[in-house]
Amino acid sequence: MKKNILLFFMLSISVMCSAQFSGRGSGTEKDPYLVSNADELYDVRNELNAYYKQIEDIDLTEWIEENNPNQGWSPIGTKTNPFYGHFDGNNKIIKGLYINRPSLGDVGLFGSTLGVDILNVSILNPQIIGGDNVGAIVGKIWMANAESDISILNNVVVGGNIEGSHYVGGVVGNVDTETNIPTRTAITIKIQGNYCSMSLVGDIVGGICGTVRGAICGYYC
Repeated sequence: MKKNILLFFMLSISVMCSAQFSGRGSGTEKDPYLVSNADELYDVRNELNAYYKQIEDIDLTEWIEENNPNQGWSPIGTKTNPFYGHFDGNNKIIKGLYINRPSLGDVGLFGSTLGVDILNVSILNPQIIGGDNVGAIVGKIWMANAESDISILNNVVVGGNIEGSHYVGGVVGNVDTETNIPTRTAITIKIQGNYCSMSLVGDIVGGICGTVRGAICGYYC
């Protein structure tokens, strides 16, 4: 009996660890994963260092109602496991983004990112409540230990409401190094061509970025 229980436990762990992107593509720069629906957008969290391209408009409303109607969307990437890949929204629309996590920090479509490229994402009427570091597209960008430049380019957020405790932005809540970047590293952050029009509530609020803090070698806004 004990052997059967142990076998079942090991099998369960194996299944959980094998989660990966469910759509087409191989996740490389030349052959990115193709994101066409809510399930595939959720799967981005399964491979945090890959290339993705959205190819269809996505409505998250029904997906959230079926999977987590109370707290809504779970942000992609955490402080301990940040997203550090490349996501091209391809000017396709994401609507129905709902997050109700007032006690959670680093909240947005993406929660925590590091050495990341996010561009051409379009979000329509997001409804987001978080703790510290809240943005429609990225809650917090970490620069500490980043090995590549960071680009947040040509993203659009229109309508909706975003609310947080501290550091609330229409696109990015907080850009922070946490610790100084080593002198041997040259990191550039580019936050350019972004647009937002919405209601923002919180302490330290910015239309594009709630705040940009820390040792930054090059910053463009």
